[in-house]
Amino acid sequence: MGIVIYAPQRGKGYGKQGLRLLLERAFRVDGVPRLHNDFETSRGAAYRIHKAAGFRETGASDGILHLELTREEYLQNNPAPREE
Repeated sequence: MGIVIYAPQRGKGYGKQGLRLLLERAFRVDGVPRLHNDFETSRGAAYRIHKAAGFRETGASDGILHLELTREEYLQNNPAPREE
């Protein structure tokens, strides 16, 4: 998976919102059982966004961090919005 934000627009919350939309689609609509992402340990902003979304570290090797989030974990921590 990947969300690339045009450099001048970074730091405005678009990455966080894009990741949220991706997770909603993957887990609620498509029923994906789990998502993984890998990126360089130097990418602090990416790390913070993923951790805030509920991803957990599954390991690191050669400067690459491995993260994962299951559908069950996501749905447990993000209940469906109530319809009014």
